[in-house]
Amino acid sequence: MKSINRFVLASLVLLTSPYSLALSTDNVQTTLPDQTLQASERQVVMALTHLGLEKEKARLPITYCSYGGTCIPLGSWSVRIEQSFANQVLASEIPRLVSSRFDQLVTSSNKISVLTASSQIDDLETPISEFNASTSSYTDYKAQLTNYLNTEIAPSLYDLLGDAAEARYLEMNAQEKDTFIRVKAQATGMPVAVLENLISTGYAFGLYLPEIQGTLHIQQTKRKLFDGREIYVFHNTLSAPLQTRLIVFKFDGKQFSVAHEISATADGNLFNAAAQHISGSGSVETLFLPSRSNIQSVFNDLFKLSFKDSTIALSTKLKEIREFAIASPVLASDKKDVYALGVGVQENIRVDHPFSFYRTIDNKETRMGWGQVREVGDNCLALPAGQRTPSQAHLVQGQVNELDLAVEHPWTGVYGRVGLSVSDTSLEINGQDTGAGAANFLEFGFIGNLGYLLNNPSYSEVWANMDIGLGMTSAGQYNNTKMAADSAARFRFGAEKRYPMGQGFYSALGADFAIEAHNYRIANHSDPLKVTSYNLIPRAELGYFANPNLKLYGGVAYNLPLSSSVENFNEKVNMAAGVSFNLGLAMHVNFAGPFAIIKAPPSNRCDNLRNTNNQN
Repeated sequence: MKSINRFVLASLVLLTSPYSLALSTDNVQTTLPDQTLQASERQVVMALTHLGLEKEKARLPITYCSYGGTCIPLGSWSVRIEQSFANQVLASEIPRLVSSRFDQLVTSSNKISVLTASSQIDDLETPISEFNASTSSYTDYKAQLTNYLNTEIAPSLYDLLGDAAEARYLEMNAQEKDTFIRVKAQATGMPVAVLENLISTGYAFGLYLPEIQGTLHIQQTKRKLFDGREIYVFHNTLSAPLQTRLIVFKFDGKQFSVAHEISATADGNLFNAAAQHISGSGSVETLFLPSRSNIQSVFNDLFKLSFKDSTIALSTKLKEIREFAIASPVLASDKKDVYALGVGVQENIRVDHPFSFYRTIDNKETRMGWGQVREVGDNCLALPAGQRTPSQAHLVQGQVNELDLAVEHPWTGVYGRVGLSVSDTSLEINGQDTGAGAANFLEFGFIGNLGYLLNNPSYSEVWANMDIGLGMTSAGQYNNTKMAADSAARFRFGAEKRYPMGQGFYSALGADFAIEAHNYRIANHSDPLKVTSYNLIPRAELGYFANPNLKLYGGVAYNLPLSSSVENFNEKVNMAAGVSFNLGLAMHVNFAGPFAIIKAPPSNRCDNLRNTNNQN
């Protein structure tokens, strides 16, 4: 469908199951919160695919480092952000904020089309002018968008709904409201449920990009070719993480006003800052000093990835607002610690998606525990009711009863982690154990749930990791010559399969591939002994989730060197295998960071099914 402006008439998912709000137990009166359930019904939201820009250029200070020399500043270069390019990127990523859990209102210059979960209505005509905002400050952009919504959109909705937006509608009794809505629905051609929610409340989304602060680092390096020749190349690293902002407007039936303002920033969290920096950084290698076209091309690719990660962060933060979180009563299952939820692919629920369980007793809501969806329900509303299936959630921690309230937990599936690793490998020179070779590392890294990221049940509770460690080697002796301890570094990546044990505990089996660099100082040698080893590290782990956002872990591994190389030494050097131990903690991050590039887009199964049904 072609459109100049795309707005999304959206709402949080309609829970169509006929659950009672008041439930009796033997001793207490348990009530499902009206506000939470209402927030999970279809309310009106509009998302605009015009990205507000503070500036259409980004200046990148340049630092140049010659091979083996010093680093000097080289002024700055500018890269451009074309408005059309920015809008295209926004349009491709808006489903992360407005997914198939929402109805959609698509507008062009003189036409409105409504896309619900099961139908598409194209014959709603009302004049809508195009929104064009020039580069401006955040305050000015917010004012421009507010004015546009209230002068162009609100009156169009008012005309579309007729007298429904007038205050007297609120004075009608329930039967009068029902009759009035059905008459207006027949007149406008809109579904009754969509029309009713247009009248009651609604939201509008606007996105804005502040001035981009970036850097360009040019490092001259030496490369050895296959024929033995050595050449100099330039490794150009660009860092330009985006700090996109989301403005949420609330429509009260007559006008829009700002309800929430959310920013894709790290908020002082070290792991969030690191994840945002990773997705906003990229590099290119050139034989000569880079040209502006080289850097512009890298920037365009980075813009797409960093904007994707910023929308992931905004979507996560949006779900922290209770009115935008999916909620469902918990249904019993015939399996122990497994419960059915009335949500699924229609609401864009993913494999291993966490939910918190709440119980309201005597008007006080209490968090009882949390669980994860292992089997995502095929509940597309375009399917016949008898073919829809609920999701299956497994209890991870705490307790849950039938008809407790399950509320989705804001989650990216990615954690930043810090840990201490002690490796008991040993260094051998000419077959002689030197007593050196062990290393202690302080490691920083990220670990991501592949089942959630790829939205693939085959990878449920399979986690991929990448970690960087800095530390010290141990001292030793060779031929009565002292080998002093020096620095060590390690990069490792791998995967593990976790096995839940109940009440937040889990065990895991996995393996890593690691590259380790050890330095040693040997008496009477001017240059340090540099040993590089390539290791396979099978490992086992035991962990505990204090809550969905924080876990502690410890494990044992066997560090098996596959090959070793040495610099500044003429003897035969080898690293021998040894046991290693690790202990650490992991914290959830709002950015996908190194995993942003592999995070699968929202499921479009329900949209495709709706379109197929409409064509037939």
